[in-house]
Amino acid sequence: MKVLFHPRLRKDIRDTLDYYDQHSVSAGDLFYDCFEKAIEKIKSSPTSCPPLDTFRRRCNLEKFPFHIVYEMDGEYILITVLRHHKRHPSFGLQRKW
Repeated sequence: MKVLFHPRLRKDIRDTLDYYDQHSVSAGDLFYDCFEKAIEKIKSSPTSCPPLDTFRRRCNLEKFPFHIVYEMDGEYILITVLRHHKRHPSFGLQRKW
């Protein structure tokens, strides 16, 4: 399956990296590595992550309190949002393709 990223996902990632880079020399790099591992997990087995609702699934990042929300549409995996576990559950769900 081909992975597509919502245009606003870049801001989600950048904001998170900025936060971790301000607090530690290596935390931003570690965060991004965990993000990439989560994307690889989604690509290799898109149905292995638990459903968030009827259309979306949630993949937790290792070592960080964040998760990726995505949906599957035919041959595509649509990555919609990266959000902190404490964000409101509706954050990012209004993003449309």
